[in-house]
Amino acid sequence: MDSFRQWTSIKNAAWFVSIVVFIVIVISGIFRYLSEYDNKIHHMIELAKVSAQPIMNLMSRSVAGGNYQNIQLQESYNLYQVNKNLLLFEVSGKTDKMKKPYGAIYSQADQKIYRTIYDNNFEAVQKKKIARLQKLIKKKSGKPNKVRKLEKIRHNITNELEKFYHANKEVSRLHTEFVKPTPEQLEPGYYLDEENAYIHIVLPTTNKSGGEVWLVFDGSEVKNLWKHILKKVVPISGVLFLTIVGVLFFISAQINKPLGKMISVIHHATQNADLTVRAQP
Repeated sequence: MDSFRQWTSIKNAAWFVSIVVFIVIVISGIFRYLSEYDNKIHHMIELAKVSAQPIMNLMSRSVAGGNYQNIQLQESYNLYQVNKNLLLFEVSGKTDKMKKPYGAIYSQADQKIYRTIYDNNFEAVQKKKIARLQKLIKKKSGKPNKVRKLEKIRHNITNELEKFYHANKEVSRLHTEFVKPTPEQLEPGYYLDEENAYIHIVLPTTNKSGGEVWLVFDGSEVKNLWKHILKKVVPISGVLFLTIVGVLFFISAQINKPLGKMISVIHHATQNADLTVRAQP
């Protein structure tokens, strides 16, 4: 009876150890998955920050001098389009000399950059200029050369006013499409919007009066990231589990085999009162 109990206890122990090993491997697999996920996210963030440095340098200089012309040059647009994952960025700050507010927003989809900040009376001033020019054009109607010059000036001012209206409309649309995270959400240094698959980063400008650039990158790769990680983690964990369980049951079988023979001999001896029976090796 003691041998039978020993045999069953060894078998149960093998199952128990197998279950414990399974739980340990599952837990270690979860931790490895989380570690791989965090490492991949941080790698993506670092790459995004590195790729943003040329833009940061340009924006810092532009904010410092209050320059809106250089951020609209073709060379600047080429710079914005280097990283195909960059969806949008918005710069805000104050000029170094006059401490005037400065702001602009770039949309990769539109491939346009728009001013976000104008003087409070910009619209009224431009309308007054246009009205004054119209009066001058009427007065100078007998002087064609003078009229052409005045009409050209009026045309340029009208274009600026139209840009103002268009920029306001597009900025409002972009702020609806892309919502800037709160400081609390950005506390780790970035914010991952899993619902929209956006990665948000906010970096400070280097001009004296200060400023920041809010950048939004395409994070769709993150949506399928778990599949790639599981493809790496599950096979390794599965092979490890099966190997350990196989070794456990092999050892258990090697122990149980002689015990089983012994139990069979004892059972035969007790049933037949034959003490001459021996277990075969």
